[in-house]
Amino acid sequence: MIIRLISFVVFLSTSTIASAQEQSSASITAGGYFRWSEEWFNHPNFGRGTNESQGYFLQRYLAHVEVKDNDSGVRGYLQAKYSEISNKFGNLSSTDRDDGDIHQAFFENKYMRLGRQESPVGSTLLIGVREGPNSRLSFDGIKGFLKSDVNAEFFLGHPVDISSGFVDNRHAETILAYAYFNSLLKAEPSTADVYLIYYDDFTSKLYTLGTRWVYNTEHFNVDTDIMLQAGRYNDDLDVQAYGVASRMKAPVLQSVDATMLASYISGDKDANDGQYNTFNALFPRGQYYGWSGEIGHPNIIALVPGIAWKISDSLTWAGNIAWYWRENIHDGVYRGSGSLLRAATNDKRFTATQVNSSGEWKIDKMFSIYFEYSYTAAGDFIKESTDSDDSQFFALRTALRF
Repeated sequence: MIIRLISFVVFLSTSTIASAQEQSSASITAGGYFRWSEEWFNHPNFGRGTNESQGYFLQRYLAHVEVKDNDSGVRGYLQAKYSEISNKFGNLSSTDRDDGDIHQAFFENKYMRLGRQESPVGSTLLIGVREGPNSRLSFDGIKGFLKSDVNAEFFLGHPVDISSGFVDNRHAETILAYAYFNSLLKAEPSTADVYLIYYDDFTSKLYTLGTRWVYNTEHFNVDTDIMLQAGRYNDDLDVQAYGVASRMKAPVLQSVDATMLASYISGDKDANDGQYNTFNALFPRGQYYGWSGEIGHPNIIALVPGIAWKISDSLTWAGNIAWYWRENIHDGVYRGSGSLLRAATNDKRFTATQVNSSGEWKIDKMFSIYFEYSYTAAGDFIKESTDSDDSQFFALRTALRF
């Protein structure tokens, strides 16, 4: 399969490279990102579904070629992918396996980018790249750039659905559009970005207005998103939702930083009041709260203190402990993907306690090894619902970049 991937890249890029070689100012670069991950899960989803230990092996291969005119900055970019999974029980998800496809293929100049592309936004709280699963997230669309006193980015497109066959990924009908104004407000050491995101899947139409406030000094860093969400849900409910999520970091010892993550994100108040208050995280970074992705943004109060230790230039370690509550007891608990994990079956607010630990060893510029571990203990709400086992997740990963 790796040979197929390499052949695929060569085949798709041959004509582009030949054209670029005719221009003296053109440069051609190629590279890749290969990741191998052994993962183990015990009682995923707190024991609901596959309620047994399982280990599985993930492989992800990305290879790209870029042709760029160094005088004008015009470039063409092509990235192919292949992903595989072994020994996983049950049905595979759409992001587990892909026998080869185009992950990115776009043309870009200083004003716009057209084609298939990754499109992370801001802190990636709402639109990320889906780094945890085997298949990253990309979109088919057009992106515009405004570079002046105010830098801005505009996008209109569709998310790409993953199919497991060879070159069969197509974009969904769902529409995503956003305008992101970078550092619209500046008062050093603070900056504030402003963004508006439109999402339409033909049953729900959502508008998310947000600001990202960053305060950054040598001794203290705060990165906070404040979001309001409106629109229609399932064509008949008015959306009134909101969320605040913040990350903080401050040095406490030489090479050791104290960290804090805190979130307050709305859940639905009443299923019969004609309103929908559950915040939709759109295309979130699934491992925002923990490596396992057991807990996600909607209907959550989260408090996550921790530490990050830079042991050496090549070795780092981070750990934290997280406490989760439901923001509203009339709504359920959601996964990192945004899908419902548990419906509201009791009036308990406390959801879970989670311990996370991770480390990375950068052997050189090309090769790294890292591990991730999460232990999630069921809280009162989970314990009083069905299937309430504690869950554990461990991953040992190696990555090669070239």
